[in-house]
Amino acid sequence: ASIAKVDFYQGATLIGSTTTAPYSMYWSNVSAGTYSITARATDNLGVTATSTPVSVKVTNVPPSVSITSPLNGAVFSAPATVNFTANAVDTDGKVAYIYYTSGGVNFSVSTLPPYAATLYNLPAGTYSYTATATDNQYSATTSAPVVITVSPISMAVSAPIAGATVYSASVTVSGTFQGTTNPTITVNGIAATVNGNTFTAADVPLTYGSNTLTATLTSPAGNMTASVTVNSALALNVASPANGDTLNSDSVLVTGTFQGPPNSGVTVNGIVAAVEGNTFYANNVPLQPGAN
Repeated sequence: ASIAKVDFYQGATLIGSTTTAPYSMYWSNVSAGTYSITARATDNLGVTATSTPVSVKVTNVPPSVSITSPLNGAVFSAPATVNFTANAVDTDGKVAYIYYTSGGVNFSVSTLPPYAATLYNLPAGTYSYTATATDNQYSATTSAPVVITVSPISMAVSAPIAGATVYSASVTVSGTFQGTTNPTITVNGIAATVNGNTFTAADVPLTYGSNTLTATLTSPAGNMTASVTVNSALALNVASPANGDTLNSDSVLVTGTFQGPPNSGVTVNGIVAAVEGNTFYANNVPLQPGAN
């Protein structure tokens, strides 16, 4: 008699057959675990014999995974857009997929490096994220957590400082903000110029005495205000003629602005000026040849 074939079994399950000596086979994609393997030989007369079982233990090295973006401790401004990437490696197989989790909720699954995901419009708060990688043998590993902070909108007036005394009819107001991009900012109704996270509003009008300067920020992320109070004292500014002008006349109209208590009066070289609000006009102010 001669050997016709050899069948290999895992328990009662046929896993392969061969008809050629040395009667070997390749068993692929075996999950981790312990298996009982037998070989059953059949001769040309149909007589069979089964080997003593052989115990085989298949082990699987779990994958490794780490979140590469965002970095642990990163700070974002609300409403935040956060992009995620991860690095995952499986030394004895391949990474099948990874998923990201926050607060026990899975929010993205990716099968291809760099395993990208994005979250949009995150409000202010502190968030913890992990990535879990699963390999082709269904072994899984979860990364160390990455914690990020999303900062709320904030704004502050940096100049002038609260309580300052200003000797002019207007003032330039500047400050900073966080938590949003390209907002609209006004100061007492005067539009401010925004540059990065700073703002500047020029020529904000003042009245004599106490003045509250209120910066108002408007953005899709939210709105807020910040205020300082300053004092405007007596001040007088000549608007025209300009210093150093040459005039071909024996008199001139002098105009300007002032700050002072109600019913203040202004004279120019003894000529009583007409006052309208905080503006004055002195007509026919005499000039002499030469410097005046």
